Amino acid sequence: MKQIIIVIVLFLLTLPSFSQNDSVFVRKIYDEALEKGQAHENLRYLCKNIGARITASAEAEMAVRWGFELLKSYAFDSVYLQETKVPHWERGTTEAAWISNSSNQYLKLNVLALGGSVATNGLIEAEVVVVQTIDELKTKSAKEIKDKIVFINQAFDQKFINTFSSYGHCYPIRANGASEASKLGAKAVIIRSLSTPTDHFAHTGVLNYDETIKKIPAAAISTKDADALINWYAKEKIKFSLEMDCKTYPEAISYNVIGEMKGTKDNKIITFG
Repeated sequence: MKQIIIVIVLFLLTLPSFSQNDSVFVRKIYDEALEKGQAHENLRYLCKNIGARITASAEAEMAVRWGFELLKSYAFDSVYLQETKVPHWERGTTEAAWISNSSNQYLKLNVLALGGSVATNGLIEAEVVVVQTIDELKTKSAKEIKDKIVFINQAFDQKFINTFSSYGHCYPIRANGASEASKLGAKAVIIRSLSTPTDHFAHTGVLNYDETIKKIPAAAISTKDADALINWYAKEKIKFSLEMDCKTYPEAISYNVIGEMKGTKDNKIITFG
């Protein structure tokens, strides 16, 4: 019994040194990354030199090849490509939108299709119905929405210090707006870009279609154009015109780029990306 107690005491006495050694080791990793790391430069190169990397695009293939060679230049035990299937959607060559009123006034809009959107199959036009949120859209009747183009004008809440929290609050209009509007018979849905600044640049991202509901076109307009649309809408009924030729293709093959460094313990894996 005394021997067991002695062993336990000795083990407990060594715990602080284990913990301290771990802390020192982790600190060294941080120091190396902060003083000599190239993460920010690599990110700059990926974003600026290669650019937008929508799945199955030429830029995505460039990123795979660049990442593979980059990891090979580091001290990994092995670097390899892991095959995976990815969605294949292309924006096409036509993205056009404008609003008009009874006074024969027209305003061209900066517009981008939401990722995964169906095409308009030519020019579509309809009266605009404005709502602020998905919840407000859900309160509308089919009579109010049928054959209209719905504009969802939810803006970023600028009071959040963490801007991603603002993004999270607005995300449902992009993800679910098209399906919710389609339930009520809308022709298409347009959203205010999920962006903090007020400018002329439309921002996009992927949407999520409910596969049990008819798919309708979905797009985003710039924040400045959104404000202009609201000003027009406050005065009279306006018509929205939209044309997009985006298309979804069968899934394509792409690759995860993996750098592997073997540790001291078998069957223990730490992953990061």
